[in-house]
Formats: sequence, C-alpha cells, structure tokens
Amino acid sequence: MAGLCLYAPYGPCFALVTALAPAGVSGAAVALVNSLGALGSFAGTYLVGWIRGTSLGDGGAFALMAAGTLLSAALVLAVREPRTPPARVPRPGSRPPREPHTGLPAIAGILSDRDVLLVLTAQGTQHLQLHSAEGTRNAWHATSLGKALVAALPPNEREELLTAGLRQATDRTPTDPDALRAELDRVRAQGWAEADEESEVGVRSIAVPVPAPTGDAPRLAVSLSAAVALTEPDALRSHVPALHACAEEIAAHMDH
Repeated sequence: MAGLCLYAPYGPCFALVTALAPAGVSGAAVALVNSLGALGSFAGTYLVGWIRGTSLGDGGAFALMAAGTLLSAALVLAVREPRTPPARVPRPGSRPPREPHTGLPAIAGILSDRDVLLVLTAQGTQHLQLHSAEGTRNAWHATSLGKALVAALPPNEREELLTAGLRQATDRTPTDPDALRAELDRVRAQGWAEADEESEVGVRSIAVPVPAPTGDAPRLAVSLSAAVALTEPDALRSHVPALHACAEEIAAHMDH
C-alpha cells in the first residue's frame, strides 16, 4: 500500500511539468526532473542506510522518507499556474491564425538564399515534443518547407537552386537533381510536400505553401513535424487538409 501511494503521483507530476513549463523547454524540464530524481535515489538510499546504522534505526529511516514525501507534496501545492503561458502570448499587432488542432508542433519558414529560415514556431500539445528554434536554418531540399516553397517558384529560379549544389544532412537527404526535380513536380501538382528523416534523423514532416495575396509565388510555408517513432507517414499525411486550412487563414490575415 505504501509503494502504491508513492508511485501514484508520477503520472500527474510529469503532466504538471509539461503543462507549466514555458514553450520550447518542456523537454528540458522533464529531463531536469528525471536528473534530480536519479540524484535523489542515490542520495536518499545512502542516507537511509546511514540512519539505519545509527541509534535511530528503521524508525528513523521511515520517518525520513515520510518527511521527504510531505515536503514534496508541499512543494507541489506551492506551484501556481502562470496567468498567461509564454507560448500563448500573441505578438503585438498580430492576429494569430487558428491552430490546426493536431497536437503536433507547427513551423513557418521562408526561403533565404539556399536555406529555409524558420521564422515562427508553435508548440504542440503532445507530451513528447520536437523543438525547432526560430532563426534556425536548414537546407531547403532536406525539408518539407523548402520543397513546398521551391516547387512553387518560377522554373528559372527553381533550376538555379537545383544546380547550386545540394548538401547532404542525413543518409536520406535527396541530393540527385533529377530525382529532386521530379519530386518538386509532384509537390507542385498535389499542393504539399513531405520530408522523412531528410534533415534530421527521427523526424518527419509535411508542409504546404501559404498563398501569396498578390498571386505571386508563395514566400511563406507552414509545416507539421512529428517523431518517426510516434507518427506513421499516413497518420501525418492525414493532417494535410487541416494544414491547408491553416495556410488559407494565414493568407487571409496577410491580405489585411
């Protein structure tokens, strides 16, 4: 019974950590909790053994464990939820689009030279999150964002990028211009792109371009990313309609 009571709070504890941690650091927060737990398991076991060897005996050891449990409960009760989570603060003067409600992290990016520059990220709701920092650059041909944007470019601009050298990020990064050219034709026809462990091992993504208000080639694209171990390709592709709807709403805000 004592063991049941000690282990029961584990689930709510980690859910509380991810719910209260600022956006983008929930994974680090969980890692910190795990590290402190590992340190406590070593120090606590050592201290219990030392107390049992003193005149306090087993009673003193159990009293120490009870006191530690009560202290932990008091610390949890002292935690207060922030009034405005950092991830949900709208930017001044902006009207944030409705989220596609997929639970996956969303990223917006633009083309910058031969890279994709991440300009905005939105944390998902899954407990295991992928994090991409704003300002990060990735090779365009290794990302779904880059493929979605380059596929919509005029032929001369697209060929310039295809012949400028395609560096390899992982074993699955496409570096053959002919194969990539054919993939871009498919992307242009279907209206969305995907990348499967091409920029980072263990990560797959889908992306759609945001229609330009002037009717020119899109300059912004949005994507959803997922861990390969958690999300199958077909499951990720099922979110394409929601991602298209999100892109259309972004375009409507840009038009204003």
